[in-house]
Amino acid sequence: GLNLFSCNYGLKDTLYRPLPVKDDSRHKLELLKNYVLQQINPTGDRFSRDGFICLNEAAGRMVYIYYYRNRFVCLDTAFKVLYTGRMIDTNTVAKIKLAEYKSGDKTIQTMAEPGLMVNKHGYSDGGFLYIHSDLAADNEKLSTFNEYEVFDVYKLDDGRYSHSIYVPEYPGRQLTDFVVHGNRLIALYDKVLVVYQLPAPKR
Repeated sequence: GLNLFSCNYGLKDTLYRPLPVKDDSRHKLELLKNYVLQQINPTGDRFSRDGFICLNEAAGRMVYIYYYRNRFVCLDTAFKVLYTGRMIDTNTVAKIKLAEYKSGDKTIQTMAEPGLMVNKHGYSDGGFLYIHSDLAADNEKLSTFNEYEVFDVYKLDDGRYSHSIYVPEYPGRQLTDFVVHGNRLIALYDKVLVVYQLPAPKR
């Protein structure tokens, strides 16, 4: 079964307990993702279209972020496309090599080699979209990029780039997810939870 771990923003008052009911939130999010894809990009191979959904219920917005290209699409709650945004790197085309193989009467399409991932994770809070980048921007020093987890920040109302946030990599741990709440960035590194205090966002 599923277990719940919770704590306050100071990482105190921790609670760990099993969930009495099944959590189907991931399944619902996957259904939502597939529906959004039909609205914004119904054709093409499933790998180059692959991505993830960020929901901002307070703002009434949802953002589809591609894994392998520097694009994201913002929609309202009626699934109307409001705009298409572009990241600050120049990887406009998904760099993916495909292969096919036979399985009985079916032809299965798969990746011939791992694709060049552009965006790992994302989150939207307040009037901003935070994207955990896996590719250095053209004006970014590679040495700096390799020492930090980089979060590029975009304005939710129009998709314009605002600024970037750099937090040190956690030794021996990989960042698996993050959320932003006000002036805090909460990062999950495998089994380690870290809370970072953020500077006041630019408007």
